[in-house]
Amino acid sequence: MTSSLRMFLGSVLLISMLGCMPQESAEMPQKETYPSDPPTVARLGKLGAKIARSSAGEPIGMDLSRVIATDVDFRGLGDAVSLRKLTMQDVGMTDASATELAKLKKLQTLDLRGVSITGEALQSIGQLTELERLLFRGQPIRDADLQQLVPLTKLKVLGLDETEASAAGLEQLAGASQLKEVFLFRTPTGDDDLAALTKFPALAKLRLRGSEVAGQGMAHLAKIPTLVDLDVSETAVDDAGAAEIAKLSNLKDLNLWKTKITDAAIPELAKLESIERLNLDANELTDEHLALLAELPNLKWLHLGSTGATDAGILPLAKSKSLETLIVTRTKVTDEGAAAFSAAAPNIAIQHIYMVEE
Repeated sequence: MTSSLRMFLGSVLLISMLGCMPQESAEMPQKETYPSDPPTVARLGKLGAKIARSSAGEPIGMDLSRVIATDVDFRGLGDAVSLRKLTMQDVGMTDASATELAKLKKLQTLDLRGVSITGEALQSIGQLTELERLLFRGQPIRDADLQQLVPLTKLKVLGLDETEASAAGLEQLAGASQLKEVFLFRTPTGDDDLAALTKFPALAKLRLRGSEVAGQGMAHLAKIPTLVDLDVSETAVDDAGAAEIAKLSNLKDLNLWKTKITDAAIPELAKLESIERLNLDANELTDEHLALLAELPNLKWLHLGSTGATDAGILPLAKSKSLETLIVTRTKVTDEGAAAFSAAAPNIAIQHIYMVEE
């Protein structure tokens, strides 16, 4: 064997030996831990809670929506005193563990929609004086229970959808002068109850869908000039009510889906010069007066679905200088009529074929 060959074989052997030697493994990234967290925060995090933190690592937000948890899991939640936002949609909290909420003095947002509490829990919630946004849905909360919320003078948003409370109960909360949004979907709110809402000088958004209001109650709302967004869909609001609504000079979004208005309401609604979105879906309307809506200077979105609108009735709307979207699904508008409208107003998107959302 020559010296050159010996050197070559030696090199091969050395390389092989080096390949077999244990190599230093790359360090696996360590999951960030927060040893200062209260045990409950860590426990809920393991159950699936989404936790937002401050720059210092403190838990300031927690989203428990639809996390499978019970009262036992919420023991000690009050120790998370740095929390400012807590979302608990459809979780298993009851009045028994809702007492923990009273300790979260920095909370500004509390979402309890679908949580199985009763009016008793409001005694604890009423101690959270920094709250600005408070949402309930589906609980047996009554007007009398709202008395516990009197200390919440910083409230800006209050949701009482599908509870047993009405607008009348809000009269107790007149101290919440910054209240801007109120949601009363499917509550027992009637016409007379709406008088209480005139106590809130900043009220801008109001949802009364599916409530017991009708035309008479709209006279109370006409006294709230700050309203910009009003939903009275699925109610008995009629032409007289529409005439009262027309007095809201700052209104930008109006939902009248499935109400009791007729053609007589259109000339009144045509007075809403600030309106941008107008939903007239599922009402007893014909072509009569539709042309008046083309004169609204800020109207961008118009829903005339499930009405008696025809090809001839919608064509005058092509003259609108502001309209961007026109919906005429489930009407008498034909393919030819829709094409003629598009030719006359190419900048307005028209939807005349009903599309089922996936």
